[in-house]
Formats: sequence, C-alpha cells, structure tokens
Amino acid sequence: MPGERARGIDVSQWQGAGFHFAGAAEAGFSFAFLRASVRVATDAHYVENRRRAREAGLLTGSYHYLYPQPAPEEQALAFHKALVAGRGFGDELPPVLDVEQAGLWEARVRRFLQAFAELWD
Repeated sequence: MPGERARGIDVSQWQGAGFHFAGAAEAGFSFAFLRASVRVATDAHYVENRRRAREAGLLTGSYHYLYPQPAPEEQALAFHKALVAGRGFGDELPPVLDVEQAGLWEARVRRFLQAFAELWD
C-alpha cells in the first residue's frame, strides 16, 4: 500500500532480558535492531535478544554503539567478535553503526567503518 512503512524497534540491555518481542510483532513491528556491542564489550542480552526476536518472527539486524574511546579499530573488532559469537552475520538486515556521542568526528567514524569493512571481508 502506498505510503506504508515498516516499523522497527531498537533493543539493548537497557530494555532488560524480558523484552516482549512477541508483543512488538503483534503490535505491527516487523524488524528489530539489536545492540551487539558497545565500546569493546558485547551487550549482555544480545544473543538472547536476537534469538527471541527471531522466534517472534521479526527480521533482525545488529548494531554497535560507538564511543569516542577506545580506538575505533578496537571497537570494530569487538563488534565483529560479537556478531560472530552471536551469529549476527545471519541477520536479514545489514549491520549498522549507532553514532550519538559527543566527540565523534567524521574521521573516527570513518576509521571504525574501514576497520569493520576489513574484518567483514
């Protein structure tokens, strides 16, 4: 239908281990982006959130929440490791980068993207 848009949600450990993915699907959401990593750590609920979102019939994608420190290359490696461990490379949606923090200039974002692209190949 013209003008219709897909509706999605962003879920991380801040929503807790009990986020109701089935309820989101029932409410008309069709996809979920799940935080896989932040700085150099895997999100505490990433693997479980990904499994539960997929069980609820949602398309999944994974993201990294970028901070100014540590180095972008270290954060790209952490994201890659989280995706491998959590099988995020099987997501239907491409991996994305969440850039919200002050102090993230274009050069740091480019360094992350370049490092991640090299790991992705």
